[in-house]
Amino acid sequence: MSTTAPIQMQPPDDADGDSADYRSISGAAVVALVLGLASPLNFVSPPLIVVPVAAVGCALLAYRSIAASGGGLAGRALATVGLALAAFCAAAAPTHQYTRDGRYRSQAEETAERWLTNMAAGDAEAVGGLTTLAAIRKLTPEQPTGLPAIGPSGPVVTNYARLLSGEPIAEALESVSGGETPGLRCVDAELAFLKGRIQCLMLFDVNGPGQETPVQVSVSALRPTIVPDAVWLIDEWRLIE
Repeated sequence: MSTTAPIQMQPPDDADGDSADYRSISGAAVVALVLGLASPLNFVSPPLIVVPVAAVGCALLAYRSIAASGGGLAGRALATVGLALAAFCAAAAPTHQYTRDGRYRSQAEETAERWLTNMAAGDAEAVGGLTTLAAIRKLTPEQPTGLPAIGPSGPVVTNYARLLSGEPIAEALESVSGGETPGLRCVDAELAFLKGRIQCLMLFDVNGPGQETPVQVSVSALRPTIVPDAVWLIDEWRLIE
């Protein structure tokens, strides 16, 4: 009578000699990744540079906690990705801001030049179309009888003589230009980021035919911050005596 030897089961060998290793993911690493993905927000608004800065801080904290855990925490790769994204966005922010501000200044200057040219020509309808509704009431604090109402699409003015009559800039530009298109040169332009809008303060030299000393005009233009294709409109102006 034959007997069969019992089969002894052996546990499978682990590659490292240990059983399966389950490690928790570092919370700081996850936060670093999320903030790294959100870092492009600093291209939208300069104050949001705090997002990539916070991502870098969380990534460094994750590295430290993972190293101190003795293998108990994972997530180093997540922290590295977050750190790389944050560092790139933070480094690219100044270049992006410089390019964006240059574009804003160019657009505001173009609007101001058109506004000044139309003002010199006495074209009140064109002037009104480039002026904010609040500022147009500066030209017509008491709207004369017979002028159309100022609507949401901008003022429509048919009698420019009554609109621009007595406006110092209009009189000065008309005198300088002598009926011709005046020479305009923007000598200074500064941007200011206000709540919900961007302001560009500009100083122009205005020259007429045969005139040696230019007339200086200060012009302020506004546009909304969050509207990508928003147009610039003139909000304030002043003749520099």
